[in-house]
Formats: sequence, C-alpha cells, structure tokens
Amino acid sequence: MALTDWTGWASAVILLAAYHAGTRGRGQAVRVHIANAVGSLGLGSMSAAHHAWPSVGLNAIWLIIAAAALRSRRLHPNADVKQPTARRAGVALEEPVAPAGSATIAS
Repeated sequence: MALTDWTGWASAVILLAAYHAGTRGRGQAVRVHIANAVGSLGLGSMSAAHHAWPSVGLNAIWLIIAAAALRSRRLHPNADVKQPTARRAGVALEEPVAPAGSATIAS
C-alpha cells in the first residue's frame, strides 16, 4: 500500500473520530474542528493523488467548514458554554418525581 493510501486511511479514521466526538458532545470543540480540518486535508490529498475529484471537492468543503468554525471559535471563545436548563412548570429538575399512579402522603 502506498503512502498516500495510508494517509487516506488515517485521515478517514481522524474524520470519523472527530464526527463521533462532535455528535456525542465529547471533547473540546476546538479539537474536533482541528481534527476535521486535518482529516479532510489528508483525505483530500489522497483523493487528489487518485484523481477522485468528487471526493477532493467534498473534502475541500469540509476543510472550509472546519476553518470557518475555528475562526468563529476564535472570535467567540465562549460559544460552547451551555446555558442553564429551563425549569418545567415551576418544578426544579433536581426534585424527584413520583411514578404515575403512586400515592403520596401529604404532611
């Protein structure tokens, strides 16, 4: 197997790992975007070496999206900070909820 093929397989693994981490909310967003950029660059290079132009185009777009996301993170560093969860009907989310149909004793 040629070096370009190894690069392509490694890049595919990087892209899949970044996608998995991003969809599961794991890892820092910056690392996910960097992994997307590196993976798309490597996979696009391998695709170009094999003259697979649709894949080159797809990976170029993927790289542009990752670069834009990194730029946005640089401009808005707290973009991934989660906001507090809203309370439902005035009931705190930490309070235990009795199962349906169970009787409760009022004090």
